[in-house]
Amino acid sequence: NADGVVIEIVDSGIDYNNPDLQEMMWDEGEDYPELTELGGGKYGICTAQTRYDGTPYSSMDPMDDDGHGTHCAGSAAAPWNGLGVSGTANGAKLMVIKHANDRGTSYDAASIRGFNYIKMAKEQGVNVVAVNNSWGGAHASMGFSLAVRELAKVGIVSVYASGNENENIDYAGDTTSSLLRTPG
Repeated sequence: NADGVVIEIVDSGIDYNNPDLQEMMWDEGEDYPELTELGGGKYGICTAQTRYDGTPYSSMDPMDDDGHGTHCAGSAAAPWNGLGVSGTANGAKLMVIKHANDRGTSYDAASIRGFNYIKMAKEQGVNVVAVNNSWGGAHASMGFSLAVRELAKVGIVSVYASGNENENIDYAGDTTSSLLRTPG
């Protein structure tokens, strides 16, 4: 039972209209002026700048237009209600950081901006306990590592995929290997 816990999904967004996820969506973003000041909306924030075709995103709308983030959200916290899938953290609420576009492309700056939103939410009293980052790639900058450390300082655990590139991450310069000794 994960009632009262908020899990942050940093990915391609979440389809917050999905019937299996609607009741699990954290929908209090507009209740926090500090979060709306960062550009966030009801469910979280979209830090991706543009779709693959160049069409701009609204920072207030973290709707998934790729599908991967919704899949991850279901695995994390879909309710145990006999509909669709059942997530591992029954009762947890889902907050969204959409840092990847409709082709799954993301950049360090979008991730770091999202992590700043997460830290601000925690500092404002939102019970964010974990961040799901089900993506790999070349997010290995010092700024990225420092942003993850900042989340750890406020008690948030960051969970990363070991990568989707079919390579040995012990020897690859991708996200997970770059965070090897990073707290949290």
